[in-house]
Amino acid sequence: MTNSTSDSPSPSPSDDAPRSAISRRSVLTSSALAVPAVLLTTTSPAFAASGVSLTFDRSAYSGVECSTITGATVSASDNGAAAAGVAVTVLLGDGYTFANGGTSATGTTDSGGSYPVPDITVPSGGGSSSITASAPNASSASAALSGTPSGPVYLEGGVVKRAVGVPADSTPAFHSVFLTTDKRLVDGYDGTVLASDVDSLGQMIFAAGVWRAPLAKTDGSCTYLENGTEQPSQTTGDPDGYSYFLGGTASNGATGQDLAYNNRSWGAVISDTEGLMFPIAKNDGLCSWVQDDNEILAPSGRNPVAGSLFEDGGSIFHGNDSAALAQDVKTIGASYSDGTGYRIPLEKNDGSFTYLQSGTETTATGVPSGSKPECSSYFLTSDNRLIDGASATELAKEVEKVGRSAYNGTVERTPLTITSRSC
Repeated sequence: MTNSTSDSPSPSPSDDAPRSAISRRSVLTSSALAVPAVLLTTTSPAFAASGVSLTFDRSAYSGVECSTITGATVSASDNGAAAAGVAVTVLLGDGYTFANGGTSATGTTDSGGSYPVPDITVPSGGGSSSITASAPNASSASAALSGTPSGPVYLEGGVVKRAVGVPADSTPAFHSVFLTTDKRLVDGYDGTVLASDVDSLGQMIFAAGVWRAPLAKTDGSCTYLENGTEQPSQTTGDPDGYSYFLGGTASNGATGQDLAYNNRSWGAVISDTEGLMFPIAKNDGLCSWVQDDNEILAPSGRNPVAGSLFEDGGSIFHGNDSAALAQDVKTIGASYSDGTGYRIPLEKNDGSFTYLQSGTETTATGVPSGSKPECSSYFLTSDNRLIDGASATELAKEVEKVGRSAYNGTVERTPLTITSRSC
């Protein structure tokens, strides 16, 4: 079993609300005294009375800026039956164009009542728009269009936002923060440089009203970020999470306190209603976890995962509990916590996917076979789509790398890199 360490794409917009209509029965009733019924039937166009309507095969289409949206189809039906030979006009706007550069396309439905829409080019910067289809004497149809930025981005509220001031070759770290190739930590929210000469870093954790993230510098010293301000650490070691540094000795760099000794390996920091915690495996086979800077013994022979969670034989246990929270686990993704709860994505031995949410295992939805757990309840598919297994929402396409979801006391964000494109 391995631990993975790693596009909100963004969620598809909802369909346009249906327009209200006066019933045919009401119209005929109100006009019967003024116009003879025979006159109505002889002067109304036969095609309009047939009930031809248009629909798109999807309510929304999305793509990355400067990429191509393919496969959209308009269908025509006449009272539920496929309508062939209907002349369809499709229109675009807001910078979206067809492959020939135009914003309109025309065609005729085939014997199955379908018209394949030409490929659509997403404009630079993406953005939201719509696509509409119309035909003479037929009801029209529309669908949403959305385009996401490429390069360094971050997810916030399920929406993909372009990172500000982050070079294209940077690595997503946590929240909206990226590590550049010249060792700077840059917050893509506003381009602020949070630290320089960063060799390695741990997870950003929110607890006790502040967020912290531990850093190891290229000169061998250690620091930690507190609400975006770099502070000197009173201890050294491998940065884990919050202000904790791990090695043979586990310590809190903010206080200088040594917390645990004789350590062989350790897991990620979690902050929830039980406290601020991380698990440890000792060189002598014993296990423990540190909770609010106090060490608590756990059953020996287990592998530390996160918080007070340990793995043994493909099962995940909480601290001293003998009942497994999850079983038959193959791969464990990175944890996310916000001070009140946590989420960890899991791949099972049978190829299915679940996630732990504050101790409860839940089946992930909308995650295809061959995906891998990334962080929180997020999974990366084999075709590089990021899926939220908690809602089956496709968050982003063409995803190259995923950082760790983090909470800063106000908002949850996740940094990503999406295949860079230019128009």
